[in-house]
Amino acid sequence: MNWSLLAGPIIGAIIGYCTNYIAVKMLFRPLEPIYVFGKRLPFTPGIIPKSKDRIAVAVGNAVGGGLLTQEALEKTLLAPELKEKLRLRINAVIRKESQDERLVRDVITFYVDGDEFDGMLEKGEDKVASVIAQKVIEMDIGRLVADEAIKAIKEQSVGSIVTKLLSDEFLYTLISPISDKVDAMVKERGVELVKQKIHEEFQSFEEKTVGDLFTAIEKSGIDVGQSMVNAYEVFIKKRLESILKNIDIAQIVKDKMDSMDAGEVEELALSVMKKELNAIVNLGALIGFILGCVNIFFNL
Repeated sequence: MNWSLLAGPIIGAIIGYCTNYIAVKMLFRPLEPIYVFGKRLPFTPGIIPKSKDRIAVAVGNAVGGGLLTQEALEKTLLAPELKEKLRLRINAVIRKESQDERLVRDVITFYVDGDEFDGMLEKGEDKVASVIAQKVIEMDIGRLVADEAIKAIKEQSVGSIVTKLLSDEFLYTLISPISDKVDAMVKERGVELVKQKIHEEFQSFEEKTVGDLFTAIEKSGIDVGQSMVNAYEVFIKKRLESILKNIDIAQIVKDKMDSMDAGEVEELALSVMKKELNAIVNLGALIGFILGCVNIFFNL
């Protein structure tokens, strides 16, 4: 066998492999420019480190403008599989928490100082009581009481001569002092009375266990998981667009890449393209080998 015939293809393969290997390495290396006698050597730094800013802009635009679009995110976030997982997870949490015997107050005061929590409750009671009392005043309770009292008197005196004697105006004259007293009481003590009831309800709530609350939710027959998923779906559909308008994804990606040094960029690129780059190097060896074989035929 004439081994000299194989020398050409083998040398071609070695040259092809080495040239492609060097070319791939020069994409990333050297990481910094090299200067000799004050002059920067050509092809230093490597192509990717040298073009890092331009690449950062291109990647940012690609991600922000083509990948993480509103339609793509909405499709992902509202995928049926994801919503079903959320529903099951929420219902599983409710079942688990129904066994929790800690008092609601103990759980809250674990995260919030007790005095601070009491102050928040008091402010909340005052605010809620004021709103409810104001709504009651706007309902004109005194007039409502007067109307109901007159209606009751008329119903009880139907068919008697008293009905003909007692006109609505006369009855209002009789009932109006009571109506005025009711209005005065609502205005003077409405907030106090409402606040007392709210305080009692809050106290009752604090003395319940976490398990009591979640058990009550389970017994209500409401699919809380589905309700939460519905609320989540509405939020995504209504708010995702405004959220994305306030978040410049392209700029975030660009800033992140700008903050990476050349070595990190190389590591990132290789983590994505290492297999393909190795294929290019091996392809160089194959092409060199084929050209070596073709050269043999031309020299025969």
